[in-house]
Formats: sequence, structure tokens, C-alpha cells
Amino acid sequence: MGKISPTKVNDSGFTRMLERMGEDCGALQFVREFFVNSKEAIERTGKKGTVIVDVDWSLYDLCGTYKLSFTDNGEGMTGDEMQDFLNQLSSSGQKKNQYVNYGMGAKISAMTRNPNGLWYKSWKDGEGAMINLIYDENEDKDGLEQCEENGNFSYHQSINNDEIKPEIIKDHGTQVTLM
Repeated sequence: MGKISPTKVNDSGFTRMLERMGEDCGALQFVREFFVNSKEAIERTGKKGTVIVDVDWSLYDLCGTYKLSFTDNGEGMTGDEMQDFLNQLSSSGQKKNQYVNYGMGAKISAMTRNPNGLWYKSWKDGEGAMINLIYDENEDKDGLEQCEENGNFSYHQSINNDEIKPEIIKDHGTQVTLM
């Protein structure tokens, strides 16, 4: 496993606070949270869109593993946006007071139930990127897993393979796979 960029709460790190908060969530609350996040991402485009809750079929094709995923054709995120928004417990990229939901519930309710992480694949303006939000048991930290791309290290990497792009995503959208 690569190095971890610890998840932050208002610029300060934390270890198992996420686990304690997750204990207050219902067993299936993550379904509601990811659906609402997808719905709001679609609303921000100003167009009609689609949310699909299904198996991540590209992962199944590659590994033969069934994993639940949430896919939308909402506004999508760049790699830098995912790194900023998803590694802040109290941030979702939405403008304050514009929406009631700030994206915290998905991270809290899903991270504690998916010890191998949450894989985010997102496209914005036709460019794809992915991250892995995980818990590193050795470091006792939640955060983004470091990855290497062309000799450079980052906490997100480019997606240049249309075979792993869900059909409903054309130029923008996001797929979250629960590992």
C-alpha cells in the first residue's frame, strides 16, 4: 500500500473519529447519501441525468469481483477537485448554504463499512481521474492512497481507458465503487 494523505477536519488530522461517527449511521445510510450526492451533482448541470446503483462492471470484467457502485452523469470532478473535496471530511465542493447536503454522510457512512476503500472515478470536460479513499491500518489513518503515474507521485491518477468508463458518462460524471 502507498503512503496516505490523511483525511482532514478543518485542516487538522484525525485517526478514528470517522469510525465513531460511522457508528451513528444506519447500516444502509450510505445508499441514501450517495444517491443524494449524485442527484445534486446532476442538478448542478441544469440538465436531466441518470443515477445507477449496480455492480461496477468494469471491475468485474477486470477481476471477476462483484462490487457495488453508484454512477451518475452529474458535473463530475477533476483529479485535483477529488483530492480537495474528498479528503476533507467537512467539504463537498458545494457552496455554503446553497444545499442542505454537504457530502459528509457518504464518507462517514461508507468508509467505516468498506475497509478496502472507496474508489472514485470521475470525468469532467472529457478528462478522467481516479482516487482511492481508504483506511490504512498500519498508520491508523483514513485518507487518499498515494499512486504513481509516469514517475510522479500524487493522490489521484488520470484515466485514459474508456473501457472502465460507465456507459452513461460521456463528458462528465462520477462512479463510486465500494470496496
